[in-house]
Amino acid sequence: MLYIARGIEDDHYWVVEEFDGGLVETPWRIEREFDGYRLSHADDQDATHEVYALGSFSAPETAVEALLHHFGGIN
Repeated sequence: MLYIARGIEDDHYWVVEEFDGGLVETPWRIEREFDGYRLSHADDQDATHEVYALGSFSAPETAVEALLHHFGGIN
C-alpha cells in the first residue's frame, strides 16, 4: 500500500510504502508546479523524465494512482 507524506514545503510530498507494519520512504516525490502536481524520482533522472511524460495531475493522490498504473507498483 502506498501513502503520501507531506514534505518540508507546502504542496510537496513523498511517496511512502507500507512495509512490515511501518512506512518506508520511496524515491518518488510529488511536487506542485504551475500546471498541477508532477511526479519525480529523487535518484534517477531517466525515471523522472519518464513520469514527467505522464503529465500533471489535479491532486497528489491521482499522481500516485498514475505511478502505480504506469509501473505496476513501485519501481
